[in-house]
Amino acid sequence: MPVCATRIYRGETVSAVPYLALISALAGLGLAAYYYKAVEAAPAGNDRMVFLMTEIQKGQLQEVCHKLRLLSILMLMELLMFQQKIKGLAKSKKFKFKLQVV
Repeated sequence: MPVCATRIYRGETVSAVPYLALISALAGLGLAAYYYKAVEAAPAGNDRMVFLMTEIQKGQLQEVCHKLRLLSILMLMELLMFQQKIKGLAKSKKFKFKLQVV
Protein backbone atom coordinates (compact mmCIF):
# COMPACT_ATOMS: atom_id res chain seq x y z
CA MET A 1 0.00 0.00 0.00
CA PRO A 2 1.40 3.42 -0.86
CA VAL A 3 2.68 5.53 1.98
CA CYS A 4 0.31 8.41 1.18
CA ALA A 5 -2.77 6.19 1.54
CA THR A 6 -2.04 5.09 5.11
CA ARG A 7 -1.13 6.73 8.36
CA ILE A 8 -0.05 5.42 11.73
CA TYR A 9 -2.41 6.09 14.63
CA ARG A 10 -1.48 4.65 18.03
CA GLY A 11 0.52 1.88 16.44
CA GLU A 12 -2.25 0.83 14.03
CA THR A 13 -2.32 1.44 10.31
CA VAL A 14 -5.41 3.39 9.26
CA SER A 15 -6.32 3.71 5.59
CA ALA A 16 -7.11 7.15 4.21
CA VAL A 17 -9.39 5.77 1.49
CA PRO A 18 -12.66 6.13 3.48
CA TYR A 19 -11.80 9.73 4.28
CA LEU A 20 -11.01 10.47 0.63
CA ALA A 21 -14.29 8.85 -0.40
CA LEU A 22 -16.23 10.95 2.11
CA ILE A 23 -14.55 14.17 0.97
CA SER A 24 -15.20 13.29 -2.69
CA ALA A 25 -18.86 12.50 -1.98
CA LEU A 26 -19.38 15.77 -0.15
CA ALA A 27 -17.63 17.70 -2.94
CA GLY A 28 -19.87 15.98 -5.50
CA LEU A 29 -23.01 16.87 -3.54
CA GLY A 30 -21.85 20.48 -3.26
CA LEU A 31 -21.19 20.66 -6.99
CA ALA A 32 -24.58 19.13 -7.76
CA ALA A 33 -26.30 21.70 -5.52
CA TYR A 34 -24.42 24.52 -7.24
CA TYR A 35 -25.45 23.32 -10.72
CA TYR A 36 -29.04 22.78 -9.57
CA LYS A 37 -29.25 26.36 -8.35
CA ALA A 38 -27.67 27.62 -11.58
CA VAL A 39 -30.17 25.74 -13.75
CA GLU A 40 -33.13 26.82 -11.61
CA ALA A 41 -32.05 30.46 -11.89
CA ALA A 42 -31.85 30.31 -15.69
CA PRO A 43 -34.90 31.43 -17.68
CA ALA A 44 -37.23 28.74 -19.01
CA GLY A 45 -36.88 29.95 -22.61
CA ASN A 46 -39.36 31.04 -25.21
CA ASP A 47 -42.85 29.58 -25.71
CA ARG A 48 -41.62 26.95 -28.19
CA MET A 49 -39.03 25.63 -25.72
CA VAL A 50 -41.62 25.44 -22.92
CA PHE A 51 -44.02 23.58 -25.25
CA LEU A 52 -41.31 21.09 -26.24
CA MET A 53 -40.36 20.56 -22.60
CA THR A 54 -43.94 19.75 -21.59
CA GLU A 55 -44.37 17.37 -24.53
CA ILE A 56 -41.15 15.56 -23.64
CA GLN A 57 -42.33 15.22 -20.03
CA LYS A 58 -45.67 13.80 -21.19
CA GLY A 59 -43.89 11.26 -23.38
CA GLN A 60 -41.60 10.24 -20.54
CA LEU A 61 -44.56 9.77 -18.21
CA GLN A 62 -46.33 7.58 -20.79
CA GLU A 63 -43.20 5.48 -21.21
CA VAL A 64 -42.81 5.00 -17.47
CA CYS A 65 -46.46 3.99 -17.12
CA HIS A 66 -46.09 1.51 -19.98
CA LYS A 67 -43.01 -0.04 -18.40
CA LEU A 68 -44.72 -0.29 -15.01
CA ARG A 69 -47.72 -2.02 -16.56
CA LEU A 70 -45.46 -4.47 -18.38
CA LEU A 71 -43.45 -5.11 -15.23
CA SER A 72 -46.59 -5.75 -13.16
CA ILE A 73 -47.87 -8.23 -15.76
CA LEU A 74 -44.54 -10.05 -15.80
CA MET A 75 -44.41 -10.16 -11.99
CA LEU A 76 -47.96 -11.55 -11.87
CA MET A 77 -47.03 -14.24 -14.40
CA GLU A 78 -43.95 -15.14 -12.34
CA LEU A 79 -46.04 -15.35 -9.19
CA LEU A 80 -48.58 -17.63 -10.86
CA MET A 81 -45.84 -19.88 -12.27
CA PHE A 82 -44.18 -20.07 -8.85
CA GLN A 83 -47.53 -20.93 -7.24
CA GLN A 84 -48.08 -23.74 -9.77
CA LYS A 85 -44.59 -25.04 -9.15
CA ILE A 86 -45.17 -25.12 -5.39
CA LYS A 87 -48.49 -26.91 -5.88
CA GLY A 88 -46.80 -29.45 -8.14
CA LEU A 89 -44.06 -30.06 -5.58
CA ALA A 90 -46.60 -30.37 -2.78
CA LYS A 91 -48.45 -33.11 -4.68
CA SER A 92 -45.31 -35.13 -5.31
CA LYS A 93 -44.24 -37.71 -2.76
CA LYS A 94 -40.62 -36.55 -2.78
CA PHE A 95 -41.30 -33.17 -1.25
CA LYS A 96 -43.50 -32.39 1.73
CA PHE A 97 -44.60 -28.77 1.90
CA LYS A 98 -47.06 -27.33 4.38
CA LEU A 99 -48.10 -23.72 4.42
CA GLN A 100 -49.00 -22.60 7.90
CA VAL A 101 -50.34 -19.19 8.76
CA VAL A 102 -49.02 -17.89 12.06
